[in-house]
Amino acid sequence: MSLKFRTLAFVCRKISTRLTRSISWCLIPRLTYLDIELSVFIIRLKGKYVQFSGLVFKEFDNDVHVIDPLPIPKDVKKFRTIDHGLRNPTACLFVYVNDKNEIYVYDEYYETDMTIKENAEAIKVMSGGDKFLWTTIDPSTDNRNAKDRTSIRSDYAKYGILTRSLRTNKDQGIERIRSLMKIDPDTRRPRLFIYRNCYNTIREIQRYRFKDTRSKEMLNKTEEPAKVNDHAMDALRYLIMSDLSYDIYTSDRLPERKNWYK
Repeated sequence: MSLKFRTLAFVCRKISTRLTRSISWCLIPRLTYLDIELSVFIIRLKGKYVQFSGLVFKEFDNDVHVIDPLPIPKDVKKFRTIDHGLRNPTACLFVYVNDKNEIYVYDEYYETDMTIKENAEAIKVMSGGDKFLWTTIDPSTDNRNAKDRTSIRSDYAKYGILTRSLRTNKDQGIERIRSLMKIDPDTRRPRLFIYRNCYNTIREIQRYRFKDTRSKEMLNKTEEPAKVNDHAMDALRYLIMSDLSYDIYTSDRLPERKNWYK
């Protein structure tokens, strides 16, 4: 078989495959796009294979949830959320919520081997003069030193980062993030977007997986995510589990005041 004939046959197969795929998807009702599993959607519609096995956030689609940085609208509610690390990275996400209750992660701080003071100073520089409704933080930072009764969270407060900590259910937090990633049938949009400059947040979402359960003794799949690629994910979960609609600037009562450092 000549090279020209083999090349022509290859091109014809490609055209036939793509044409068949296009026709088959056109014949399916539009709502089907929302109902099928995202992995199948990407494989069939876009013609590319994506490894979804074990992924926590299968709903995440880089083409949908990741957007180019846009000017931040005025009068939006801004928040920060921190997952503190010692040898692991300290992640701080900068988030705003618009009047449609859409959540945008617009910036990130992600550094290792930094002291609390260095983290706090860097976060304040990145914050500029912006006003944040509140900053959430890992609840484990409430653990106090037996000697002087200080904590990581109180040290952040000492260096100018006031925070609130909430002990929440991890599974529930993951489910809320997944629901925000799903496409709304009415708006045909998700409610969670991430600016393209948040490289580490995007990378973690794409690699955040459940623990491997290949052991013969484990008949059921574990629902516990692996403790890797989870620093920005934990920070995002802390914030999503707080009440983002609560405006502390127009209220006489701070939510859960006992969990705040003045």
